[in-house]
Amino acid sequence: MNNSFWKELWLLLICAFVGIILCALILPLAVALRVESFVNLDTIALHTLQWAQTLFVMFLPPLVWYRWRLGRKPLQAFGFVKVGWKQIFLGILFVLCSIPAFEFVNFMNGHLPLPQTLRDLAESMSQQNYEVVSRMMDVIGVGGWIEMVLLMSVGTAIAEETMFRGAIFLCFGLTKLSKHSIALIVGLIFSIIHFEPLGFAYRWILGTVLCYFVIWTGSIWPSIVVHAANNLVATVQYKCLGMESSGEITELDFSWNLVLLSFVVTALILWLMKKEADKKSQ
Repeated sequence: MNNSFWKELWLLLICAFVGIILCALILPLAVALRVESFVNLDTIALHTLQWAQTLFVMFLPPLVWYRWRLGRKPLQAFGFVKVGWKQIFLGILFVLCSIPAFEFVNFMNGHLPLPQTLRDLAESMSQQNYEVVSRMMDVIGVGGWIEMVLLMSVGTAIAEETMFRGAIFLCFGLTKLSKHSIALIVGLIFSIIHFEPLGFAYRWILGTVLCYFVIWTGSIWPSIVVHAANNLVATVQYKCLGMESSGEITELDFSWNLVLLSFVVTALILWLMKKEADKKSQ
């Protein structure tokens, strides 16, 4: 790691910290907007804060940082460039076909041999996350569903990809680390920041794969589409199918044959995506 990397990373974090302060200032407004005739509990307050965090902590700070430091238009630098429809299609196919494989990863993650103290802490954190997500999804009507999907799928995907696969990825590009190492590190940071121990391995793998989408295609759009589709699937699972209150998967919902097939097909899709990217680069 060189001085340039640490300098730019700290400046990026300062921009994000300013965003956190803005979110804190919005908190009284979020509390004042509690309208239980529209939604139950504190859903509007939570949504207001989530929109503020999405905009002021994840999306705008990378743009401000890049414009401030390099004086260039940040959207193109972060990979907001056109990409072929085949790569978008393969990305969506990746989300759908990887569901059994990622459930297996979550299953194994939840059954790692841990000291009881750490296991209790992990389950407590997962339970708290579950309760927050449950309140956020306590919406009413078509309008509530549309706003929730825009927030938890589209908005979150664009903002988090701009931060992680955009700004943070560019920061690590200032080092002498290989792209493979950078993908693993950015994926690791992406997983840690979610504070979800029982889903740690899954998010690390997903975050790393999203980095490879950017590396292969030179565009951030495939990772945004995959991230949004993945969040949409998770939203449907939470809202319509339910989930364990602890967030831990106690048993697999798929057969072992389906899990194995999912791993094989997912690997094939990733190979096809890289092959398509190599073809376009020639």
